[in-house]
Amino acid sequence: MTSGRLPKPESTFAAYRLSDRLRSTPRDIALTVAACVVLPLLIAYGFGRNLEIEVVAVIVGIVGLVLGLAYPFWALIFFVALLR
Repeated sequence: MTSGRLPKPESTFAAYRLSDRLRSTPRDIALTVAACVVLPLLIAYGFGRNLEIEVVAVIVGIVGLVLGLAYPFWALIFFVALLR
């Protein structure tokens, strides 16, 4: 028979590793500030200077780059669409 003691559902090592992943590094903070403050300011500045076509081209390029890094199949589709 067992002693009646149940094992812990989560070890302290797993909780320690989870808390390490939740910490923000200076790089994370800088990327968040860039994404939330700098990019919208640059987009607004571009629209304010009547550079709509250039701003839209940069946004499409950034979206294509992100898709290419995240999903290689979609990068191929995006590349073929650029060839047309």
